[in-house]
Amino acid sequence: MGNSNTPMVSIIIPVYNGANYLREAIDSALAQTYSNFEVIVVNDGSNDGGETDRIATSYGEKIRYFRKENGGVASALNMGINHMKGDYFSWLSHDDLYLPEKLECDVNAVLSCDDITTPVHGGWINFITNSDNNDVRLPENTHFDLKYYESGIIAVLMGLVDGCSVLIHRSYFDKYGLFDEELLTTQDYAKWFEMFRDKRLLFVNRVLVRSRIHDSQTSRTNSSMSKNVEELHIRFAEEINEKDAEASGIDYYKLLCIALTRFDNLGISKAVRIIEDKIEGTKEPGYGFESRRRLNTYLTDFNKDIFLYGMGKRGKALIRGLKLRGISVCGFSDKDDAICDQVILGISGRPLEDIPKQSLLIVTVDHGEYICDKLKNIGFEHVITYNEIEQLVSETIIDKKELYAAR
Repeated sequence: MGNSNTPMVSIIIPVYNGANYLREAIDSALAQTYSNFEVIVVNDGSNDGGETDRIATSYGEKIRYFRKENGGVASALNMGINHMKGDYFSWLSHDDLYLPEKLECDVNAVLSCDDITTPVHGGWINFITNSDNNDVRLPENTHFDLKYYESGIIAVLMGLVDGCSVLIHRSYFDKYGLFDEELLTTQDYAKWFEMFRDKRLLFVNRVLVRSRIHDSQTSRTNSSMSKNVEELHIRFAEEINEKDAEASGIDYYKLLCIALTRFDNLGISKAVRIIEDKIEGTKEPGYGFESRRRLNTYLTDFNKDIFLYGMGKRGKALIRGLKLRGISVCGFSDKDDAICDQVILGISGRPLEDIPKQSLLIVTVDHGEYICDKLKNIGFEHVITYNEIEQLVSETIIDKKELYAAR
């Protein structure tokens, strides 16, 4: 371990059949501007003809290398934690990359805090490699205020913690235990919920990690993650309580409103119902009407009717969310012509050309910035993305009368 000014950090890289990207990950770890660290690579039973093994062993004493039978990411992380010599844990997936200053920024942040065990996390970007083998950067997930990233419960609920951006004091694993090896895809957020829910976090407001999106990852996610994510968020909904809100410095009712919006966006209906029950049993704060008035003023400041573009999970959730706050949507459009002929949640669809150009058009699809530009180019005067209003909508107090009516 290091001294108090330069604590030692253990970078743990779990890998399974990671030959395509492992060398880049290790190189990014070894290239840190902070000097007191170790790199631990744990081979989780790769069956790629020894390729992962050859890459790892080529680094010699620059890294510490362990092999184990296949047991999943959590088991590989746990082996690394059990062997770490550092004061702090830092996770790097074998297909992701650290920026050179990652550890230096993390350590500087925690050493500037009165409590040097305070968890740290930072910004990240997603990227893909296109057919020309060039990296393409995707939009950053940084449209929330800093307070969301510093609140443990809100950061976890809203999915704002990237596992490879964290710096966690080893004492947290003594107190909260290791990663749950029964969870194959949600072991990270299950542990963050346990560790962070009643904590204030340190957030380094700059990009520290490049997170790679690739085909094998996507296929794995589609086939196995949905059920685990649903179960995890149902657990979140069941366990959220007033102490979590108090730790975040907000009232419980507002935290429930934020959680309801999040779970509805994800389409997890059971979690939504659990939170609705909790809202019904909680007193609405006295500023609820003023909160809804501010949202209404912001949207109607455009003095236009409200239409949505995109009727996926987020589009439907936004219709419900606005209605619970006393605001009506006039209609929607979608790239799928068949959807435009439907009535969804009592709202009629229509072709894009039938929406008045002076309307307020809210784009609810992923990476909506690109769609906004196209819509503006064809004459729509007032176009915003869902991201631009997500926090405002989430924090606006739900009207209990609307909730009763909707149920």
